[in-house]
Amino acid sequence: MKLPDNLRVLVSERLLAARENYPACLSEDGTAVLVDGGIGYGAYVSPDGDVFMETYDIADDSPTKVDRSTRAQYMALVLGMRTLPELIALLPQRPDDAPDCEACEGSGWRRIGPEIRFICHTCAGLGWLADTNTQDGEAQDI
Repeated sequence: MKLPDNLRVLVSERLLAARENYPACLSEDGTAVLVDGGIGYGAYVSPDGDVFMETYDIADDSPTKVDRSTRAQYMALVLGMRTLPELIALLPQRPDDAPDCEACEGSGWRRIGPEIRFICHTCAGLGWLADTNTQDGEAQDI
């Protein structure tokens, strides 16, 4: 994915800072910087436009999985907007005829009670249904 120049500069600056001061915020291959993370996942963006999710099982030593599918890219961007709002420029525009996601009622987020929310896996956080089943970059063990 091609990053606009201003976003490429921001991601490059974050990547350099992470390499110098926060190595735990780098992807396993060191080419991308963490834009959002939690238990079992990390959302990453590189200056050259590689957007992906790394997931792992905290209960065992199974290898980390890297997912570069369209769905994973959308999720990484939506999650990453919490720390780098400029990522919104990379999300697709909602078509006029796109239906709301029923699973999250169009919000992009699922809720457990009033305080806990997590990204909707049905719509990848978009709030509407897009073709996120593109098979470009299935999850891979690393």
